[in-house]
Amino acid sequence: MTPNGAAMRNKIREATAGYIEKEAPAEHYTRRICILAKDRAIRINEHEIETESGQVYAADVIIYATGFLTQRWLFPMEVRGIDGKDLQAAWDLAGGAEAYKGTVVTDFPNFFILYGLNAATGQHSVIFHSECQVNYSCRLLRPVLKQKTIMVKPEAQKRDLTWVHGKLQDPMFKYWLRTIFPIWSDFDIAQDGRQVKMSASSRIISMLLLTLLGAAAMLVMNLKVEHLASGSISNVFVPTRRSLITWN
Repeated sequence: MTPNGAAMRNKIREATAGYIEKEAPAEHYTRRICILAKDRAIRINEHEIETESGQVYAADVIIYATGFLTQRWLFPMEVRGIDGKDLQAAWDLAGGAEAYKGTVVTDFPNFFILYGLNAATGQHSVIFHSECQVNYSCRLLRPVLKQKTIMVKPEAQKRDLTWVHGKLQDPMFKYWLRTIFPIWSDFDIAQDGRQVKMSASSRIISMLLLTLLGAAAMLVMNLKVEHLASGSISNVFVPTRRSLITWN
């Protein structure tokens, strides 16, 4: 994250926390507590959890986080692409899972991933970014609905991955902007075994709209930050949970 990004995040955090502390009823304004319990739960009571070791944890929310292989994307689904290529095997050969803009994978035509690689977020709205990805996928589906196939080019996927690796301090950097319109030259589109191209007018219109929407979105974001920092906000989520417990 850049120094400017960190400063903006702290500014928003302080403004939000100050607003909640000022407006929320005192009995509801408490810090959320997260406890990681590693032994088995044997009993769930009305307000607490008892584990096999005899520990008792007071909790309002239980998060079940057991049995997941977090480094095996899409497991245990079996996905096969061109010439029967297995997705997990392709990712193992590449040294790890990878996807163009977290959505499509080379050699796997007409295959789309939602909330995929480098599309997750820990500091932005999950709903917003998922909507961006759904919108992007719907645009890519246009050729498919015309009896065509679409697949990202290997060089485009590699270029996108290199760009993401250069932004690892903030992997969600402008993800919403990157997924407004497809860069059609990054894809192979085929019909009846023959390569076809998107019309030049479609590409020009997409680029113009991308530029205009990007500028408008940046303006709206800056205005929201200024309003939040000044305290002129009307709707803020107020946490009411006293504690949070997770299992691993």
